[in-house]
Amino acid sequence: MKINILKIALASGLSALSLAAAAQNLDPTVVVNRAYEGKLLEVNKPVLEMAVPDTVQQFDLEFDYSVFENPYKGSYDFKPYQLIMKPASSVRDFNTFWLKAGAGYSLYPELGLVWTPAFDGRFKMNVYGDYNAYIGEYRLFRPNAEGVLKRWENTNRTASFWNGYRMKTRAGVDGRVDLKKAVVSFDMAYYGVASKDTLKNRAYDSFDMKVNVASRASGSDYFMYDVTAAYRFGEDKLRYEHSDGYVGENVFRFGATLGQVFAKSHKVLFDVGFDMMAYSGAMKTTVSEIVFAPHYVFGRDRWNLDLGLRLAKVIRPEDNGFYSTRDQIIYPDINVRYALIPDAMSVYGKIGGGNQIHTYSSLLDCNAFVDPSFAGADPLLNLSVERISFAVGLDGRISRRFTYDVHAGFSNMNNGLLAGVAYAGADGLEPLPGLSAHSYVPVIGYATYNKLYAGLDWIWHTDDISFNGAVEYAHYTGIEDQCLFTPAPFTGDVAFEYNWNRRLFLGLDCRFATARKAEEFSLTLPGYADLGLYAEYATSRKFSVWLRGGNLLNATVQHIPLYAEKGINFTAGICLKL
Repeated sequence: MKINILKIALASGLSALSLAAAAQNLDPTVVVNRAYEGKLLEVNKPVLEMAVPDTVQQFDLEFDYSVFENPYKGSYDFKPYQLIMKPASSVRDFNTFWLKAGAGYSLYPELGLVWTPAFDGRFKMNVYGDYNAYIGEYRLFRPNAEGVLKRWENTNRTASFWNGYRMKTRAGVDGRVDLKKAVVSFDMAYYGVASKDTLKNRAYDSFDMKVNVASRASGSDYFMYDVTAAYRFGEDKLRYEHSDGYVGENVFRFGATLGQVFAKSHKVLFDVGFDMMAYSGAMKTTVSEIVFAPHYVFGRDRWNLDLGLRLAKVIRPEDNGFYSTRDQIIYPDINVRYALIPDAMSVYGKIGGGNQIHTYSSLLDCNAFVDPSFAGADPLLNLSVERISFAVGLDGRISRRFTYDVHAGFSNMNNGLLAGVAYAGADGLEPLPGLSAHSYVPVIGYATYNKLYAGLDWIWHTDDISFNGAVEYAHYTGIEDQCLFTPAPFTGDVAFEYNWNRRLFLGLDCRFATARKAEEFSLTLPGYADLGLYAEYATSRKFSVWLRGGNLLNATVQHIPLYAEKGINFTAGICLKL
């Protein structure tokens, strides 16, 4: 518990700072757009030159800090009420300080802060921190006669729940220097994940660094460059009842876009990338990938074209059980857009694919309870290959109030990451409390499948009201590993926001998904609707109080099989801007 105590102390020292990532199922869809885009490690990106929003002026903001982007989002990324820092276009000559803190029942402590000191000249800097956690009871499950994993109701309340927690913490410094012909930015941060269930305690700690150098546009013809290097050193200490485990992680990523811009409408660009991961302790392995992607960009009149090709080669160890999936070397990289009605309606299409090397920390970022012992028949660390994907869509706006995106697509995935279940006890693992020796335990695994999908995204807003959402229907075929759950066919997220006189803010958000099935055990994860409510009252431009209610329908939400936090919860707090 040493590291967990350290995390709690850090959270207290910062008045509890960090971002919580709700335990979540793993989304099997991998989208790769460039050689290095969306691949710079999986943590939460700091936003450079943050203009802290006035709570009197803005309600639903989202905080997203990451040195290493996470291209692999889970099915549960519920953060409808978290604050977003948007880059400012001008240099501020005054200090700013922003703080948001809260706690409630069940215990969902959270705190975020940003301090932006004023500097003369071209240098800007932020000191930031974010903490979010769940500490409390988790529900127990048993399958009913139909194989549906239902909440286990028992007269003995202690046998119907178990106590645990999940925590995420991030704190660091980011900044930028605006030079005459380039912008240099940096980020240095601590990132930590802590979790506890009935079998283990986790304490993952890492140090992240990122440096980026990007050119400024200079005239109609110029040479452009955008170069990024990032490094993570992390350690995961797992403590079991009878043994301890250790995983050391070193991740280095380099990506660059280089090329010539001709008269602003033509670009000949080359993307290059190099990723390398090295592990020690319980997982001794290395893997790397080299990427080269030339593409031609053209934009004129109603046309915007990005025509490219990606060449990628994964270099893996021999016969150690990790990263054993065979990669594909050549992938298309094409994006086409045509404006049917300029500034109002466009039709687009894209074709792509690529490799996704799953790192240990990327798995923890999706699922804080990942257990190397419960990897099923597959190695925990492996490679997903999106052989081909394509999508078409129609997007645009109606007046200035309504924007939309209607789209459909197809993806052929080799070795996509999915959540599943297995039996515990037979191989010496401790059963979950209250269950038999052959109880179910959650696992992650990999499967090959096809995904056919269609979706709608929209935003409607006025000065006082905002209504936005995203819904998707997906059909999956070809999943052969029947202990893994097929992703939910229908998912969505809708949110409504209202502000009265820029003083009182009210918000409603609902995330929902239909049931998921694992054929081998004839098990079903039931669907859910996760309803949240938010209210904030600004007493001044510097201070506000807020209240959030979560899971108001008291649904049993298993984003990770067999893990469900307690039902209805409330959190209250303050927001301060100086």
